[in-house]
Amino acid sequence: MNLPKLKSDDIYIRVKEFVSVLKSYDVPVDIEGIIESQNIEIIPVPFLKRKFGVESATNSKFDKIYVDRSRYRSERYYVHVRYAMAYELGHIVMHRGILNSNNSYKTTEEWLRFMRRDEDWEYWILKYQANVFARAILVPEEPLFKAVEELEDDAELAMLFGVTAVMFRRRITDNDRVLDAVNSIVEKRDNDRFRTIINSYFELN
Repeated sequence: MNLPKLKSDDIYIRVKEFVSVLKSYDVPVDIEGIIESQNIEIIPVPFLKRKFGVESATNSKFDKIYVDRSRYRSERYYVHVRYAMAYELGHIVMHRGILNSNNSYKTTEEWLRFMRRDEDWEYWILKYQANVFARAILVPEEPLFKAVEELEDDAELAMLFGVTAVMFRRRITDNDRVLDAVNSIVEKRDNDRFRTIINSYFELN
């Protein structure tokens, strides 16, 4: 498989190119609206997570994103489904050509098993890239910096972007440039509690 050699900055460029033509891109990001604007159908599927161990998946034509129906309808789990849909969009935007060249599957079940080859290091690379894409599109850079300047704790930050606190931390630590910019903002703030919370993110890097 001819894998794209994409670092986090390369993926951020892809995200910026992708969102530059969207009619609306405010936070919290309307990821469902973005997906549907690309003529990609979102289809809730019963027992997707129970049967295949995933919250979402694309089809082999990359014009549908399947999500676990019960989690999609759940207020508690919807934040995870938002992320999962953004992750699948990352695969479609960045990897459609690569995955199409490996597509010889006739059923949805065969395709899902193909997409879950966790033992294959090449697929770990694709998954890493799709995860970085998902975090970048759900937490845009400029709103991220503004939020760190204004809000008081990480729960508020995560809520603003409609993501989990863990995902928000990973968004900051995905890229040294973003990490340094956030650290610079935090150092200017006279809020010891907030500084302690944000500085704990740097320990993850």
